[in-house]
Amino acid sequence: PSALEGVYLPGKDGLWLLVRSSQGQSGWVPAPILDVLRGPSSFKHLISEGYRDAIGLPSMDEWKQLLDGGTCTSFAEGEVILQQGDRAQRIYQILSGSCRCYCEEGVDKRKELGVIGQEDTFGEMSFLMGQGATASVVAAEETEMFVIEAEQLHQLFSKNHALASHFFKYLSVVLERRMRLSLATVL
Repeated sequence: PSALEGVYLPGKDGLWLLVRSSQGQSGWVPAPILDVLRGPSSFKHLISEGYRDAIGLPSMDEWKQLLDGGTCTSFAEGEVILQQGDRAQRIYQILSGSCRCYCEEGVDKRKELGVIGQEDTFGEMSFLMGQGATASVVAAEETEMFVIEAEQLHQLFSKNHALASHFFKYLSVVLERRMRLSLATVL
């Protein structure tokens, strides 16, 4: 794959790219900063919007541990991935494609919250709060995701408290970025 195919993940030892071969095997390569800066604007946030300077993020070895038990899953256009209120404890990262997020506002009434795409993460609020999903997510097109079950993360964190701290720091940066982008559209 080219330098821009895959998922970029920030870590304390640099920016890493998780790539998959056509046979479905995953591997890690360092993401050259110039390739990231030349790539789609969605990748630039990893450098320009807080990831570069954030301390306490997972290392490459910690990302490997976190993603070891995850799975890649495909969703067809229109397929419901997450229903508002569901207690499915998973964290999703979009590898390709896009999804629409919305809130249910009564019988057959939805309020669209926006569209998320490659590199975006969702499900983290349910994971963090231990509650049902705050929104529904539907594939807007053929979409491939990397999915990590919360139970796997809890087991890993019970054995490695530093990893838990680093992962929660990553989630806080993700949520901070999302909040900043939301405020920018409102203001």
